[in-house]
Amino acid sequence: DKLSDKEAMARAKTSFLSDLKAGFALLHIDATVDPHYEGYLPLETVIKRTVELINYIEAERRKDKLEAVSYEVGTEETMGGIIDPKAFEQFLINLIRELDSYGLPKPDFIVGQTGTLIKMRGNAG
Repeated sequence: DKLSDKEAMARAKTSFLSDLKAGFALLHIDATVDPHYEGYLPLETVIKRTVELINYIEAERRKDKLEAVSYEVGTEETMGGIIDPKAFEQFLINLIRELDSYGLPKPDFIVGQTGTLIKMRGNAG
């Protein structure tokens, strides 16, 4: 569905809040998919959305006095703007800078794609 950015983020927040209230201890945040963009999203957009989601989750978690959670961030994309090692390094530097500026927790896990792709029983990437 080609949801608006606002609707997609609202649905993501609702989903993450449900996960949090269900007792999930680890949340995977991947803000790289957007049907409105040709190609890949700018890193700044991915970072902005990632920080917005973590900020929301943390605010709700504190409000409801829920246990702390771990975060995994990154991308499931197998091609695009974050698979290049230099771009991935810049993504991490800028993401951590933004999280720190809001006093948000750093991710415990980072997903980094190397361009490989497994289909069935073979490497297709």
